[in-house]
Amino acid sequence: MKTKDVLIEVLIFFPTLLFIYTPFSKVFQWDQYQDSMMAQPLAVWFKTALIYILPVLELGATMLMARSKTRVIGLYAASSLLLLFIGYILLIKLHFFRKVPCTCAGVFRHMTWNEHLALNIVMLGIIGAIFYLRKHELPFQRVLHDDADPILTS
Repeated sequence: MKTKDVLIEVLIFFPTLLFIYTPFSKVFQWDQYQDSMMAQPLAVWFKTALIYILPVLELGATMLMARSKTRVIGLYAASSLLLLFIGYILLIKLHFFRKVPCTCAGVFRHMTWNEHLALNIVMLGIIGAIFYLRKHELPFQRVLHDDADPILTS
């Protein structure tokens, strides 16, 4: 396995772990998750829909990222969810809402909105690095390997 392939596998671990933990923490702490979601400054119908849709989307992104044949779709799905949450955090930070809602369930309930923002930006950066590595070889690999990249061709 090429160094680039190993690096991609190491990097994919982080967003996959995040997207494994997040839906399961919601499901295993269902009451706390529902209370947290209902405290968000959004329309009741939208909050109710999100309670059920978010864990499904997060788990779907996880399953897609886990398989090499669907990894790119999973990375795009994860990126989309991260971007939406970053947008929501920015609205909170810009005082778009009258009150600052409580944060998520699980380990993330102990994080500030600034920490949530930083984590999501880092995860988005990791996904960006994965896309970059999938399209570009590291300079020393061009000399060492002439064969096709199995990750790009899968």
